[in-house]
Amino acid sequence: MINKILTYLLFFTVSVSAFGQNNRVIDSLKLAKTNSSQVDRATILNQLGWEYRLKNPDSTIFYCNQAIVIAEDIGNPFVLGTSLNFLGIAYGYKGEYSSAFKSFNNSLDNSIAFKDTVNLAHAQNSLGRLLFSQGDMINSYQYFFSALNIFESIGDKAGMGYCYKSLSELYLAQNNLEKALIISIKALEIRQTLENIRGQISSYQDIADIHLQQKRYEEGLEYLDIAQNLAQKSNDNISLVETYLGMSDIFYHQNQLNEALEFGLKSLDPYVKLRNQSLLNRVHLQLGKVYYSLNNLPKAEEFLTKLIGLEPKSGELAIIKDANFFLSRIYEAKSNDKLALYYLKRYNTVNDSLNNIDIARTIERMEIRLDLQEIEKENKLLKIQKVIDDSEIDKQKTRNLALTATTTLVIFIIFFVIRYTRQKIKHSHKLATKNDHIESQNKKINEQNNGLEKRNQELAELNREKDNLMNIVAHDLRSPFNNLKGIGELILLSGTLNKEQKEYVTLLKDVATKGSHLTRDILDVNAFETNDEPYVISNINIYDFIVQKFNEFMDSGQQKNITLKIKPIDPKISFLTEKSHLSRIIDNLLSNAIKYSEENTEVEIHAYQENNLSHFSIKDYGPGFSEDDKKNLYKKFKKLSARPTGGETSNGLGLAIVKTLTERLQGSITLNTSEDGSEFIISLPDID
Repeated sequence: MINKILTYLLFFTVSVSAFGQNNRVIDSLKLAKTNSSQVDRATILNQLGWEYRLKNPDSTIFYCNQAIVIAEDIGNPFVLGTSLNFLGIAYGYKGEYSSAFKSFNNSLDNSIAFKDTVNLAHAQNSLGRLLFSQGDMINSYQYFFSALNIFESIGDKAGMGYCYKSLSELYLAQNNLEKALIISIKALEIRQTLENIRGQISSYQDIADIHLQQKRYEEGLEYLDIAQNLAQKSNDNISLVETYLGMSDIFYHQNQLNEALEFGLKSLDPYVKLRNQSLLNRVHLQLGKVYYSLNNLPKAEEFLTKLIGLEPKSGELAIIKDANFFLSRIYEAKSNDKLALYYLKRYNTVNDSLNNIDIARTIERMEIRLDLQEIEKENKLLKIQKVIDDSEIDKQKTRNLALTATTTLVIFIIFFVIRYTRQKIKHSHKLATKNDHIESQNKKINEQNNGLEKRNQELAELNREKDNLMNIVAHDLRSPFNNLKGIGELILLSGTLNKEQKEYVTLLKDVATKGSHLTRDILDVNAFETNDEPYVISNINIYDFIVQKFNEFMDSGQQKNITLKIKPIDPKISFLTEKSHLSRIIDNLLSNAIKYSEENTEVEIHAYQENNLSHFSIKDYGPGFSEDDKKNLYKKFKKLSARPTGGETSNGLGLAIVKTLTERLQGSITLNTSEDGSEFIISLPDID
């Protein structure tokens, strides 16, 4: 799509469709320019250049350069900005993109320096079109919108129409056809309001091209019929040729080849043949394609061969590529394998060039910027020579004065060259110093990276040692806690204790039980994180499993007047998983829900299957989790803001274990929380 748009894009002028010049306007401007002030004369020269831009861009360059000389002599930056913009447009039509880029940048700098809003917007729009033609979508988009904002702020509807047209072509190149159509219609409405016939023709052609891409051929032909009538009424040969070419292309895509040939032949306008090579190349390619489809191979060969000798500019590569492709097919049909292979290789070569066009254009833009200083120097020398020539013709100075002036100029040039050379050498030294500094910084960064890597390894080793130490400590503590619990049981069975002694023994048993649970959690959380043993998979009936957990925790809830409630569960659903892991997950979530809920509240348990997953929900009406809590929710030994409502203890490992086991079961955890309570949802797949 981009290659086709670049082929059809008649560079970056404010109105892309090539219009015929208005000869009556040109004649009246030529008569007016002789008896005018300097400002008016420069303005008229610019207007002449604008009228010539389409069919004779060399004349545009001639007149606009004259206007530039006058504008610089009288110090009028606004006329100068217009001249530079028109000059860039003419260079664009000639395919001299470096010169066009330089002219637009000069206009941009001039407009910024002297706050020339109108020319600033036009320069941005034109630069955007230049970058767009070179495939730089991002920067062209920025230039288009910057120009549009300026035109909208000053109420310049004509400028807004130009920008809408540019944006439409950009969206079309990105295959965003709906947006391209909306923007094109906006441009058309503005140009209808301004009674801009040429602009209307261009917009109708754009809308037709969008319909062609959407395969809405009849609507496309309707818009081209309107463009054809307007072009005929205004004697606009160039626009008429492009309209015929568009009609031929639509008929070609509909396989109506006779109609495609008829309008393709109409496009062979003799004036286009003389002045507009880019448009003529498109006509030749279209006729070659149509004749090939009609199996008229000699005529197809005749038109396509005319394109092969073109200088491979980036704007013509797509045309040259297609020409080589069809020539390869023609010679293949003629059983001329040698030429068929030759043109196929040429096709592949040009196609590779198109694929690498972004790199080539980037390099070209860099070279343009690097050459700007040298170009500026050459311009100054040309201006100096112009001063000398004008001095000899207009003032007829004596040979001695001319010699003196020439000598002075030579001295100035030598001084300038020496100064420029010194600056260049100085700049080279600065670059070398910066490169050395960068190399030194890179070396330091590499050293720091090596140090960080070593520290990371040390931290990993320390972390492993910490886990091992925790396992050893927890393992060694488990037996003493169990022994204490057993001793407490034995003491209670002795029957010789008074009430106070029984309370102490009961307290001792509770401490031992809590310690035992803590050591179990510590050992389990480390084991779960490192254990890679295969699962013991079983088929679990979800309803039976939830009822079992309900019965196990019903007493714990009743002790705090908390009601456990099971929401309706399909008794037939089941899934495959590791039962011990799932049991531990639900145990921890139910224990937490009861632990942190207020008395006389509910804890809801629910399970269901959806989207090939089994979901387990535990919902409480406790205080919920804060934003800080969410950050530490599943970290080990992190106690959160909420506190158990019945004086229970919390070691900060329960949710860490839930997280680890859920991930081992290839599942996920979802938390819905507010100040009115929290809901944990565990989603698990079947494990084969």
